[in-house]
Amino acid sequence: MRRKQLVARLEHPHIVPLYDYWREPGVAYLVMRLLRGGNVQNLLLSRGALSIEETSHILEQMCSALNAAHRIGVIHRDLKPANVLLDEDNNSYLADFGIAKNISNPDMENRTQIGELVGTPHYMSPEQIRSLSIKPQTDIYCLGIMLYEMLTGALPFNGPTPIDFIQQHINAPVPSLSANHTGLPAALDKVIERATAKEPKDRYEDALSLYKDFRQAAQNLMGVHPVTIYVEEDPNVEIINPFKGLRAFSEADADNFFGRETLVQQLLARLGEGGDLSRFRQSSVRVAVASHRSSEPD
Repeated sequence: MRRKQLVARLEHPHIVPLYDYWREPGVAYLVMRLLRGGNVQNLLLSRGALSIEETSHILEQMCSALNAAHRIGVIHRDLKPANVLLDEDNNSYLADFGIAKNISNPDMENRTQIGELVGTPHYMSPEQIRSLSIKPQTDIYCLGIMLYEMLTGALPFNGPTPIDFIQQHINAPVPSLSANHTGLPAALDKVIERATAKEPKDRYEDALSLYKDFRQAAQNLMGVHPVTIYVEEDPNVEIINPFKGLRAFSEADADNFFGRETLVQQLLARLGEGGDLSRFRQSSVRVAVASHRSSEPD
């Protein structure tokens, strides 16, 4: 029951919401949102590697969801494509917090027993395999493995048995993306390398930092370019700012502020007339005169 209460605390646009739960003898019921778009695992099985744009879309939403969970001390511990559900618009939702751990309340229920493996061998972090303490970086490792799979359509580690996967997670570095998919920038290898570092302290501090680096590394493939302003150091080169509202005022702008006596007098005369404008007379006269006086040079 405590697990369900933990999941119920997770409120985020990209975490599958838990609406209700109850128990009966021998069975438990969860009432959650119905998502009709399948999951990322099915997407990978049917299409192989995802595009950079699709990967970025999913990664951004998952990093945001994980960051929200980690902020309240909840570690998912089983992040994988099958646990990322999709709606009909291909938005992604983190699901299945059934083995989540609340590190902010380390009671007996939340402690991993010695020798107990919690997670999926294909995506499991080295500390999970060793039954060591876990942190948000545990989920970041799993996310790094999942990111590799989304970009290449293949898992970084292969083997006929779970033991093969486990040994590679502990000892082997993640291979380069080019080993399974060509055309991806080498900068993405650096992102995955950091996310899947064997030591948690060497991974990203949080999920949002991972996405920031991914976005930077993939920007050329996504057609996203940073806005750069080049400033010439040559004093003889005039820098022209095309946006008038962002330029500093100069003597050339004086006509916009000074010499409006005729305009002010016309405004006052118009407001002095009767009719519908009379109700604005007193307040408008004060504003016009104050504006005129403030614009006079010292």
